[in-house]
Amino acid sequence: MLWESFLYQKNIVLIVDDCETNRAMRAEILKDDYEIIEASGGERALEILQKEAGSISPVLSDVVMPETDGYDVLIQMNSLGMIEDVPVIMISAESSRDLSQRHTTWVQRIMSAVPLNPPLFSGVSRIP
Repeated sequence: MLWESFLYQKNIVLIVDDCETNRAMRAEILKDDYEIIEASGGERALEILQKEAGSISPVLSDVVMPETDGYDVLIQMNSLGMIEDVPVIMISAESSRDLSQRHTTWVQRIMSAVPLNPPLFSGVSRIP
């Protein structure tokens, strides 16, 4: 699979969360298979991504963080041209309506920017 081959080519995972306990828990789970880099917030994650460009896959990012949140990280990665090269897995315990709306808006932006390849995305439709 595409995902699996991409993950095994790059063995560094960036874990982004403002909660040290959450970062430690995720690092503990992944430490035997991956080199772990941790960032305590979005700004630090972006610094690391710029410095380590091309070697990180994937980014595990909390959505809700002070200052630069997970969606802001995605927006910056997109503007820096990184979004196509680095898979990002968003993690959140938050389930508010505002967060849900922000997620929907982000998905719409991505779907409108990415050309759909019918064989690869046969079950996905473009959101107007």
